[in-house]
Amino acid sequence: MAEAGAASAILDGPKPPAVLTADESRNDLVLEAYEATLARSLNERKAFEAAVQVYRSQNPDLAEEDARRAVANIICRKPLAGSTIRA
Repeated sequence: MAEAGAASAILDGPKPPAVLTADESRNDLVLEAYEATLARSLNERKAFEAAVQVYRSQNPDLAEEDARRAVANIICRKPLAGSTIRA
């Protein structure tokens, strides 16, 4: 019976961190660039442009218009750090 308890403790223990997909990792980079630029300059346009640059660095063959749309979608879906607004 002690073996069952030990096995249960192992299974119920801390879970390893989730592995991010390439898209999730890229989205995190985009959000970090946006938030960092916004914190420094309080200029949403500059922050958006910085985020687009990061997105395009990860997707160099993507047209700028498509990259801008993708970044807007990323920003709109994710609550910003310190925000009280929930998506």
